Amino acid sequence: MYSGSIQDHPPIFVALTAFWGQVRLGELLPSRESDYDSSLLPRWSDFGIANESGSRLLHLPRTKTGGARGEEIFITRQDHLDPIACLELHQLVNGGHNLPLASYRSSSGSMLSLTRRKSLRRVNEVLTAEGFQPISGHCFRIGGTTHLLLAGVPPDVVRLMGRWSSDSFLRYWCSLDLIAPLHAELLKSKLRKDPGAVLGFLFRRPFRPLGTG
Repeated sequence: MYSGSIQDHPPIFVALTAFWGQVRLGELLPSRESDYDSSLLPRWSDFGIANESGSRLLHLPRTKTGGARGEEIFITRQDHLDPIACLELHQLVNGGHNLPLASYRSSSGSMLSLTRRKSLRRVNEVLTAEGFQPISGHCFRIGGTTHLLLAGVPPDVVRLMGRWSSDSFLRYWCSLDLIAPLHAELLKSKLRKDPGAVLGFLFRRPFRPLGTG
């Protein structure tokens, strides 16, 4: 996705952060440049210290589920489409302690806050140029969730990382026919190894095969 343009750093950073962090675009970006409010949207100072792999905790000042108390998300280092490498490059060019997280320097040298419309427009320009269909802002969050599930990350971990409620998490699951076997098909090997233990767990009492008294 990287075209070599400095102006592409912020939308690439936002896309990868929203995807891997399962974040709503509205939790990162304002609808208009004049709408940026540091009590509602993150600044660079909202990042925590990196762990040994470089993964970072990010405080979102206001979220759909957390309200005004905000919530934390964890941006994890990856081998491919790494959000941390993109973060570091974006920070080198556009970072500043109290600046909006998705800000960029205009041609005149002033710092502007990237908006949801501008970010999504640039992403869709790249996608359509490569022959893909344009996407909506929600696709980053649900796409990241589905990708993590297909990669074998335990559903409870994915739900916690994405701050999903149980009902919403189940409703938005995609590719269930691919995800379910990753976690459910292994049960038959457990059943073959110790059927008494499995059935005893199901019925919440000791299980004795017929004929053993």
